[in-house]
Amino acid sequence: MRFRPIASALTGLALSGGVAVGTPATAAADCGCWHYVRAEGATANTTFEEVSAPSFGTALAAGSRGDLPLVAYWNGVRWRESGRLPVAADTVMEGVAASSVDDGWVVGYTPAGLPQTAHWTGGERWRAVPIPAHAPSYPRAVDARSGDDVWIVGAAGHPYTRAAAWHWDGRAWRPMPVPTDPGAAPHANSQLVAVSAVGTDDVWAVGGSGLSGGREGTPSRGRATSARALVAHWDGRAWTRVALPEPAADEPLDVVLADVVALAPDDVWAVGTASAQTDLPLIRHWNGRMWATVPIPAVRGRLHSVAGDGRGGVWVAGQTSTGSALLAHWNGGRWDVSGAPTPGDPDPGEGTASRRGSGAVRGLAHAPGTSYLWAVGAYARPGSAEPVRYPLTWTNAPHHR
Repeated sequence: MRFRPIASALTGLALSGGVAVGTPATAAADCGCWHYVRAEGATANTTFEEVSAPSFGTALAAGSRGDLPLVAYWNGVRWRESGRLPVAADTVMEGVAASSVDDGWVVGYTPAGLPQTAHWTGGERWRAVPIPAHAPSYPRAVDARSGDDVWIVGAAGHPYTRAAAWHWDGRAWRPMPVPTDPGAAPHANSQLVAVSAVGTDDVWAVGGSGLSGGREGTPSRGRATSARALVAHWDGRAWTRVALPEPAADEPLDVVLADVVALAPDDVWAVGTASAQTDLPLIRHWNGRMWATVPIPAVRGRLHSVAGDGRGGVWVAGQTSTGSALLAHWNGGRWDVSGAPTPGDPDPGEGTASRRGSGAVRGLAHAPGTSYLWAVGAYARPGSAEPVRYPLTWTNAPHHR
């Protein structure tokens, strides 16, 4: 189950002073080979939304089976469904993060706005640890640096939601106010959908504001639903908003950010879509002073996730405009853009993915101390008039069993 890159960027990019500068380069095929790994007992109408890998041999994936929450555990040999979760049956499971092989969190919410958070202590051990909520609350993402330094971001409020954040100090969850968007309409919803921490005083979160979410302000299922990008930074004392560069004259005015990864104080990446109505992937980089746009040539689609590669570069993932799973690697000077194999490809060991079936990569996670990652999402079997989702995971590790 190997494949070669389906497209390679013909233009490399070097970051200089926060500005993306084009430099001619021929992209080498250094994307690596990705393999798909099916979860045991996988059933139809199931998808994984997010993944966390605290070690090479351990990972947690969160998602849903129909309307039911789902968490799976990688034990170094196979994916197995985790034990009973102490969350409501109608929980929309959105985020997962593990700081070690025996300490992690999953977060989500019910349609009524009841936040659901569960603490994992290894194996099948889960316990509910509620966050304080005086209004409908919608946890969307979680990042865990250690057992006493965990962040959740999302939205809270009624009838309009506002971006919200909570911090775990090892004893309790505490709400940490997020400033509102002064440019948004008075009754617009806002939310944060991703969070990544470098240190206790250096945390980044992204989301959006400006458009209505679901019914009565409920965030819609997915990575982001708003048109005005929202970027916030925690400096150890408070959250502040950080301005993004103004779009060029020929760029869409609205931006949807879906994920963020902070690799160092001067190396932060955010990805999404340049417009909610287009298939223009968006990648932005923070160099310690400002955000700059990093173009990804010859790609149409939407980006859902970003993660470091353990070697100073990053992987981004999502779905192409033709409906196939997308993976792309930035090695510091150029992009290599790849497809991702899915079950049903006639010859997954040779050539490109067939694209007979559809797929999307929803989440990425880097295994610390390695150059290997896990990717999670879903695919639809080829030939179906009404595609049915099946969960799928990928890894670029040379031997997944």
